[in-house]
Amino acid sequence: MVRQPTLADVIGDQAAEKALGPNSPQAKRSPALVQLVAIRLKEPAPVAIMFFVIDDFQSVKVEPTDENIQAEIDRQPYAADVISWRRIEPLDLPQHRWPFRDAWRDDGEVIVTDIAIARQIWQGVARSARFPLLAELDGQWMRAMGQGKKAQAAAIEEKRQALRDAPQEIATATKRAKTAEAVMFWPKQLGPKPVDPFAHERPYGLN
Repeated sequence: MVRQPTLADVIGDQAAEKALGPNSPQAKRSPALVQLVAIRLKEPAPVAIMFFVIDDFQSVKVEPTDENIQAEIDRQPYAADVISWRRIEPLDLPQHRWPFRDAWRDDGEVIVTDIAIARQIWQGVARSARFPLLAELDGQWMRAMGQGKKAQAAAIEEKRQALRDAPQEIATATKRAKTAEAVMFWPKQLGPKPVDPFAHERPYGLN
């Protein structure tokens, strides 16, 4: 069980404010006692992680029995896809929530990051990062060609090709990767390596 996430961690900022009032200092600071539950779903869905609220020190107080947890799972939109579930602790979760949350899988004993899926996700991050860079180079290449500057256009084309090659460069460099960290190879032509944009909103790394 997790003893000190805030109520906002459990039910979200908006729900916490609705329950306690938008100006309540407790909206984001009320302690709650919760049980983490890993829910194995049918492929290709990732494992679901549920906060089962045991005591929010406001109005909710429920024993984390099998029957109560199952009843809560049955109320979820993914209920029809549930294969099994089990209680877990925060340290049972993989380190990288972003960007590999959709690569998490539960084999019934351990929650792992599917490396093949993680690689595809990271390649997608690279494609998103290269889009504005390619757009800028496309404009430069067209201007150079329009002005008859073939040598300049050729140099720009080399940069464009390097950006096009970035996802495959990641695949090649991480071919033998065994961990999420190893998958996060970042080609230098893409600029600064991206970081988790939501890290400051996840003090417990669980949502």
